[in-house]
Amino acid sequence: MSKVVGTNDSGDAVKGTSTDGGAGVRGIANGDKHVGVRGESKPAKKKQTGDGVVGVAANGNGVVGASEGGGCGVKGTSKSKTDAGVRGVNTAGGPGGAFVGNIHVVGSLIAFDDTDVSSIRLDPEEALVVVGRKDLAGSIAAVNDAGKVSVRIDGAKGDIVLANGDCAEDFDVASDLVVPGTVMVIGANGTLRESDRAYDRRVAGIVAGAGDCKPAIVLGRRCDSSGRLPVALTGRVYCRVEAETAAIDVGDLLTTSSLAGHAMKAGDPARAFGAVIGKAMEPLARGRGLIAVLVSLQ
Repeated sequence: MSKVVGTNDSGDAVKGTSTDGGAGVRGIANGDKHVGVRGESKPAKKKQTGDGVVGVAANGNGVVGASEGGGCGVKGTSKSKTDAGVRGVNTAGGPGGAFVGNIHVVGSLIAFDDTDVSSIRLDPEEALVVVGRKDLAGSIAAVNDAGKVSVRIDGAKGDIVLANGDCAEDFDVASDLVVPGTVMVIGANGTLRESDRAYDRRVAGIVAGAGDCKPAIVLGRRCDSSGRLPVALTGRVYCRVEAETAAIDVGDLLTTSSLAGHAMKAGDPARAFGAVIGKAMEPLARGRGLIAVLVSLQ
């Protein structure tokens, strides 16, 4: 049995150099689950860092991993909440990230299995993305901080699944005090403001984000979104309504109210034409409240 052990407090513990095209360092393990080459970095102080294995090539691959059995060619495991198990960086300005088969992965595309272990396989031959969780097989999924899937592209069914509800668009608003659920109308120069007149045909929609209804798609978003709010154009959204003018039943058409930022039952069909916001999905017998509305401007 051959054995090489190197220990050094400041420099290289083991260094191998080849000048004829052979391997600088080669490790072979013939036993079950044995390690051919193992590199560990254990800094003396907690905040110190070091690399377990470093591969540098002047005109080739820094590290090459190949599997001739059922294992991974290269496997990386990270216990960090911010760093990946395997990270690829291109500092020369070319295609960055990592190449898997013929698929170029840019940025962060991570899928987690039931044990929160990064488990993703890109298969260029089958054009599939297979992840550890069975419910996400054949899909590309984006997971939020709570571990729930917020966006899913289902390769098997050909569907794009969005967890949130309505389709909204960012608009310039006249006031930064407007709250989600407020009914908006078109003001001067296309800027939106709170509605304040009954049966107003300038109605533009409802500010998205009230209750548990968040926009699934937001159009017109800019890097600097100050002075702008998402207004629901279609879908289910919560709206501020008043039933002081008339009680609201499920299925009633809604229009703007004289109460600022609120909708009411559209009881006059002639005046409602062109001023309808949508349909009530919940009733409100009296007073004011926040109810679910199916947005449908007409």
